[in-house]
Amino acid sequence: MLRRNAAAALLIFALLSPSAALVRAQQPTTAPAQPTQTPQPAQTPTPTPAPASTPDIIERIKDEGLNRSKVMETIQYLTDVIGPRLTGSPALKRANNWTKDRLTGWGLQNAHLEPWPFGRGWTLKRFSAEVVEPQAFPLLAYPRAWSPGLDAPLNADVVIVDAKNEEELQKYKGQLGGKIVLTGTVRSLKPHFDPVGTRLTEKELLALANAPDPALIPRRPSRPLTPEQIAEARFNDRKTQFYYEEGVALLVGSSRAGDGGMLQFVQSASVPQPFDTPPDKRISPWHREAPKLIPQVDVSNDHFNRLARMLRQGERVRMSVNLQVEFDDSDPMSYNTVAEIPGSDLKDEVVMVGGHLDSWHTATGATDNAAGASVMMEALRILKAVGVQPRRTIRVALWSGEEQGLLGSRFYVKEHFGPVPAPTPAAAGTTAPDAAAAAVAEKTGKTPPKREAAAAASKTKTPTPVQTPATQTPPPVA
Repeated sequence: MLRRNAAAALLIFALLSPSAALVRAQQPTTAPAQPTQTPQPAQTPTPTPAPASTPDIIERIKDEGLNRSKVMETIQYLTDVIGPRLTGSPALKRANNWTKDRLTGWGLQNAHLEPWPFGRGWTLKRFSAEVVEPQAFPLLAYPRAWSPGLDAPLNADVVIVDAKNEEELQKYKGQLGGKIVLTGTVRSLKPHFDPVGTRLTEKELLALANAPDPALIPRRPSRPLTPEQIAEARFNDRKTQFYYEEGVALLVGSSRAGDGGMLQFVQSASVPQPFDTPPDKRISPWHREAPKLIPQVDVSNDHFNRLARMLRQGERVRMSVNLQVEFDDSDPMSYNTVAEIPGSDLKDEVVMVGGHLDSWHTATGATDNAAGASVMMEALRILKAVGVQPRRTIRVALWSGEEQGLLGSRFYVKEHFGPVPAPTPAAAGTTAPDAAAAAVAEKTGKTPPKREAAAAASKTKTPTPVQTPATQTPPPVA
């Protein structure tokens, strides 16, 4: 819990860094000389409360965050009560409405849900998987999102297709109907000797504290596929098509990550289509036009390897699987939760914070990303609780569709800021965001609306590096 509170406090200090200028600007200055006027009768002046100093604000933030934190209440409700929040699902819509109401209750303004087009919702209703022959044991397995369910509980033989070309594949013709087919990869499981979590050193913490301002970072170029990889991908497409032609009852894959007794990586169901289909032409399982799919589940790597070993030793392996799901076509939209603290004299400039609210379906989405969303909400709650009035509007957005490709945030940027340009080197004398804005203006003939201008408080001044605790000095009283 202390880490969550500390994260919220650090975020608040970052948000308030441009607002410190407001505190300083409110301090009295030497008044200019006034022309001589006829003396007026003395009046009792109305006392004006002195503005809070920066150290006072920081102390109030620390007190509120450490002694009256709501961050764990937020994350526990999102994970324990609402649970998995797959994009498009009723659970995510419940999370959208709950976070909107919670932000409104904390005093944030303009709390609302912003829709964007997505597709079908999906909910897992019931699932179990076990091996029943040659011996019975439960499988560590989970269905892929948007997989269809089974019409009835399935008891069937398991088959592994060891084919590396079309001739070998044809040997399985007429043998796969109604069977369960292993489609994953036998992976080598490596032992771990290093701890999963480590503490950052003081040097590493200082490097993070003095990180440069955000800028557009170009994506790393992807490595071109070798001819062998292309041939393998095309043959995998052919095998998938063959499974559909043969009437396979269930496809069983292996977790793309995780070893030992862990099922770490389960995403969405695979749609049969050529691997080189352009990204904008690919069909995803949540699309309404997606074809009828074979039900699909993934098992942990150690269980997958065990199944493959038994089959290759000539053993007959049978599984029993029950898979019931529910698709929801009632609302093709998904939603981002948005709320804000309005600014004062610079309210048309917006400081945005955010994190994604959606998760995958296999767990409660605690670290990915209820933790991040809860910290974003807590940061703005604390600012409201201590009565901070920022100069710039501070807006929080809880995105959806992140797990499917940053879909919700990309749509928000497109609607509020314009099309996202390809990253280019910044022009001399400008920051990378300046160059991006110029590229947008050149391409569209429009400048982004002023009300959506992102605040860049450090644009004209060099930030003061964070010092080590031994030499750090307290901030001056403005």
